[in-house]
Amino acid sequence: MEIKTECSGNECKTCGEFKARPFELRVYRVRGLNKPFTRAGLTFGKVLHLIDSTIGIITFGNFGSNIGAEWIHRDLDKFFQYNEDDTDNKDECEPQKFKLEPFKFKIYRIGKPSRPFTMSERVFGHMLHVIDSIIGIITFAHFESSLYLEWSSRELNKLGQYVEKYGVEALRKGGN
Repeated sequence: MEIKTECSGNECKTCGEFKARPFELRVYRVRGLNKPFTRAGLTFGKVLHLIDSTIGIITFGNFGSNIGAEWIHRDLDKFFQYNEDDTDNKDECEPQKFKLEPFKFKIYRIGKPSRPFTMSERVFGHMLHVIDSIIGIITFAHFESSLYLEWSSRELNKLGQYVEKYGVEALRKGGN
């Protein structure tokens, strides 16, 4: 009796190849924003992501920057400082003030990528991030796309399959 194994799910049982799910390009409308966020702030964040991605593309994935991540941290910090009911000591017309840390901008060397990833994949991810950022900038943060998010989830899926197949030690050694 012969058991047939077919390619199913994310991994082919016969050849061991990793199969990634197909891309889903979704452009969706950003309708309402929470109080401490503005369209200008979201658009400026997209510009900073564009700068990050451009640094990654120009250096072919060898260098990265954290300016987009710093903007996300500032947005989260602003969000947690916001309190709608805190109007006891303030004039009702006065806008909410936020205590934000200064930017800690740095450019860092990425080094050699781990085995399941390649430099060209990293650069392709930066290109998708550029496309997402441009859509956000052109539409003034009224529309958002999920190309970079799709690529990141595919990379995480690929990393998980690699670790499941070869173990964590293979990543530490730089692959097999």
